[in-house]
Amino acid sequence: MADAAELVVNRAVLERTRILPLPGEVLVRRGQRVSPDTVVAKAEFVPGEPYVIDLNTELKARLTPDEVRGCLRVRLGDSVEVGETLAARERGIFGERLEARAPVSGTIEFISWTRGRLLVREDARSADPIVVVNVSRRLDVPARQIRTFLRYREGDEVRQGAALAAAPGDFGGMEICYAPVSGIIQQVCTNSGVVRILRPHRPSVVEAYLSGVVSRIIPEQGAVIRAEAAHVQGTFGVGFETHGKLLVLVRSPGDTLSSSEIDENCRGAVMVSGAWLSYETMQRALELGVRGLVTGGVDYLDIVRLAGSAAGVGITGQEDLAMTVMVAEGFGRMPMNPSTFQLLQAYQGRVVSLNGATQVRAGVIRPELVIPLEAGDQPKASAGQKRARIIGGPYRGRWGRVIGRLPELKLENEMKAPGVRVELSGGEIVTVSEPNLEIIY
Repeated sequence: MADAAELVVNRAVLERTRILPLPGEVLVRRGQRVSPDTVVAKAEFVPGEPYVIDLNTELKARLTPDEVRGCLRVRLGDSVEVGETLAARERGIFGERLEARAPVSGTIEFISWTRGRLLVREDARSADPIVVVNVSRRLDVPARQIRTFLRYREGDEVRQGAALAAAPGDFGGMEICYAPVSGIIQQVCTNSGVVRILRPHRPSVVEAYLSGVVSRIIPEQGAVIRAEAAHVQGTFGVGFETHGKLLVLVRSPGDTLSSSEIDENCRGAVMVSGAWLSYETMQRALELGVRGLVTGGVDYLDIVRLAGSAAGVGITGQEDLAMTVMVAEGFGRMPMNPSTFQLLQAYQGRVVSLNGATQVRAGVIRPELVIPLEAGDQPKASAGQKRARIIGGPYRGRWGRVIGRLPELKLENEMKAPGVRVELSGGEIVTVSEPNLEIIY
């Protein structure tokens, strides 16, 4: 584990890549100054849906588990394209070929051998807002008559899995066509026998997270934000990225923030405690709209109560919690390191960025608090005193000092990037690509 000196950095050049999960529109330009809540990019997308394919219906037979295995053309975990054959069989003396095809592009997520069903998880990147359901083919009825069998009309809202239409089957039962997605019935076409369902769009936005400057644009995805900042790493955290005005109400690293000290004036702030936070204090902060808490120590069971579930110590940061908590030292009553506390006191009132994401397995990620610096805050050191933290590649998480540069370094993916020679704290000299470094002054 890194020592305290490595967890608190008075000045660092930080870069954070801010990208959308799907292609969209970039809203900033290179060189633009941004604040934490500046929207960097946005996209409108349709979330991927699970599609259940009933092979008994598609292949018009009551299939046994062995017959399902015999007719399947895909396996669990396979990626499939829309229209790809999932299963096929022949029937009748003339060998009529029946096929079940993928309604969307996605992944085979589940196979039921006994019920003859597949679940295809739609790939959101290729999801279409309009879903076409061929009711005529599903129920084997004339296209011009599908309104007779439909249970919905244009403009009606339908839920995924609801019986969209039903017609008498071959053996006295009812054949049912289920709605594959939730949405609004946009059109019923009696020429083609299809029903079109319009799915609701969802917006996706990514914000800058830091106060800084846009250093690079990533077309259709987002941007890289660069900032000179003081940087504090914690040992454990929960909650999403957030930001707010830094507020230190305790006097020393060993003091404890009490619930009575939190009032309406703390709404939207990132607050600091010294040695510990009680569950009652955290709960009151949450109720009064505090955005973040930074503490030396905390009881793990109190974090579990606050988050409403067992917060894993392996990977965190996705909890359904409207407040972020960063633990600087560890579990239990642990006074905050004096250098950390002094740094936070020195920048009280600044708008800071806080992220509770923690990962202690391969590819270590620690929670962080970032304090963007202003001109004149602290003098920069000379280039010969530059230290660096490696943030990517095989040496991720290691610290050292910059001793030289290379104009070009060939990466494993055959791409090229500027290289930096770094002497690690143990004396080993390694070469890493520049994007994999945070330069520390």
